[in-house]
Amino acid sequence: MIYDVIVAGMGPAGSTAGYYLSKAGLKVLALEKEKLPRYKPCGGGLTTKTVEALDFGVSELFLDTIHGGIFTFKDKALKLMCDMPYAYTVNRREFDYFLTGKAKEAGAKIIDEERMTKIGKKDSHILVETVRGTYEGKYLLGADGVNSVAANFLYPKVKRKILAALESDVKAPADRIETLRGLFQIDFGSIPLGYSWIFPKKNYFSIGSAGMGKSAKKIKEFYKQFIDAQKILNGIEIDKAHGCTLPMPYSQNVKLAKDRVFLLGDAGCLVNPFTGEGIYFAVESGKTAAGTLINHWDNPKAESLYDKAIKEKFYFEFKWAHRLMRLVNAFPGLSYQIICDHKEVMHVYFELLRGTLTYEQTVKNLTVKISKYLKSKIGIK
Repeated sequence: MIYDVIVAGMGPAGSTAGYYLSKAGLKVLALEKEKLPRYKPCGGGLTTKTVEALDFGVSELFLDTIHGGIFTFKDKALKLMCDMPYAYTVNRREFDYFLTGKAKEAGAKIIDEERMTKIGKKDSHILVETVRGTYEGKYLLGADGVNSVAANFLYPKVKRKILAALESDVKAPADRIETLRGLFQIDFGSIPLGYSWIFPKKNYFSIGSAGMGKSAKKIKEFYKQFIDAQKILNGIEIDKAHGCTLPMPYSQNVKLAKDRVFLLGDAGCLVNPFTGEGIYFAVESGKTAAGTLINHWDNPKAESLYDKAIKEKFYFEFKWAHRLMRLVNAFPGLSYQIICDHKEVMHVYFELLRGTLTYEQTVKNLTVKISKYLKSKIGIK
């Protein structure tokens, strides 16, 4: 049997694509390497713009509604609240499985424990080899994560920059959970070139640390130091942490689709360089890939249309998000002090997560504030 589309990976990107393609009447085969539902190392923060991007409600999966944050730097802490929620917390196992169910309801054939091992070509079709057999399709959507077989097929020699992370879900007493109810804790001082976090869930915390460069190599050490410094975690048993990597976006020159293979989500390195957010871009890439194929079926320009659409929508902001990351990492203490002295600056963070403010304007405004702050400290008017 020749499928219209084979989707590799049933995270948010693959499930979303499978849902829209199947809903449009295309024959979709979706392969997942692990047994469903599967565990996914992730803080489980779902921004409001992600919820708005979905055609169906997911509020039944919300474990907490986030209206503010506690921002820490070493022994300092600042709590800020906002009127509107900017994120929700979910269990990634439940969230991903819910999306998989939507794809299945729409008509996608889903096979789990079916790891893609090799990709080949046959005439104008794609051959997908797995641990069990070989499947044939007209297109392949690679939504198979950071260690993507699809990405390696297209770009075996391209090295990607990554952010290394450790994350653990930790059961906690109800009174501890309540102290963070409705809040994200984000720490800027525990790890150079990175950040740490504590997210509240129903009866547990998601805690973790992420860093790049030299910090990535010492992530275990920084993760432990962060945990040891948190009073809210005193006396709580911390189970084994799960490691994961977050890919930084490809350069403009790397095509996200060619030869009937599309790269989605983490496989396409669609991750915000500043926040590490990936779910939103996974969902949007799934929608965009599906929409491109539905509207331009067998159009030889379909791959380039997808590549152009994704880059026009996200790459300009990725560039400025990367600049903001470099700016904050270059002056972490100063950036934190500016936040304390000018609390309205941190509300920018909420707006960035909601998608109501651009990174370009944020970087330009923060650069001016840092310059003025430094001049005021040394007496320059």
